[in-house]
Amino acid sequence: MENPSLKLNTNDGKYISYKYIKAKSPKDYLILYIHGYSDSMKETKSMKMEEICKKLDIDLVKLDLYGHGESWGKLNDMTMDEWYNCCKIIIEKIIYPTNKKIILSGSSLGGWLSYIFAQELKDKVIGVVSVAGAIDFFTEVIEPLIKEEDKDKEFVYEMVYDSGIPSGDFVSRKLIESTRKYNMLHKDKIDIKCPIRIIHGLIDPVVPYETSIKFAKKVESQNVKLYMEKYMNHDLTLKNNLDALEKVFKELINDLN
Repeated sequence: MENPSLKLNTNDGKYISYKYIKAKSPKDYLILYIHGYSDSMKETKSMKMEEICKKLDIDLVKLDLYGHGESWGKLNDMTMDEWYNCCKIIIEKIIYPTNKKIILSGSSLGGWLSYIFAQELKDKVIGVVSVAGAIDFFTEVIEPLIKEEDKDKEFVYEMVYDSGIPSGDFVSRKLIESTRKYNMLHKDKIDIKCPIRIIHGLIDPVVPYETSIKFAKKVESQNVKLYMEKYMNHDLTLKNNLDALEKVFKELINDLN
């Protein structure tokens, strides 16, 4: 029986679509999965997470970020603050009442958000699994691509993904500016100490794999493993890419147990 999406109304009139899929034999921790930019709970990796958590018998919480899926807002209007607050509400309203520890996981933008909350939540987080985490993405990758004639416009760049075809998703100047305070790669050390597993493809055309290498060097955790897949794209849509995600989760869970 499929687990239906739930709707969490917030105090400011917004709403978040999310799922809480419970294990048959609950553990003292759960997984929070955060999807990427322009994705949703229904995208391939998010659905794979349901399969993984069912096999491992672990509670799974996942959500549609504001401006995505069935949650409040339009993507082109969003800022990093909106996405941060969206995750924070789910953590405080849905996860904290369970008294469970958290394994944070995310793809692309969701990977970056996972790292942000791993820094903030400290010992409440027992592990992180990131797929092509888009750390500092909008200032380090997108901003240098903005054409001179577009720099003063409201929308400064149209996103291009694995297909190489313009997407219709436009990055605003407001979004870029909102991300600066969340940037972390400029720091000497990144204050995350829990076990971290990173997956990144060498043919990722969206987020350079060097981003993950730089993060792995700077993060304080002494338990970091970086899995570089030679023929993995950004969306993990090539053959066997999703299998790598399952293998990494199994390895982390075995380490934690």
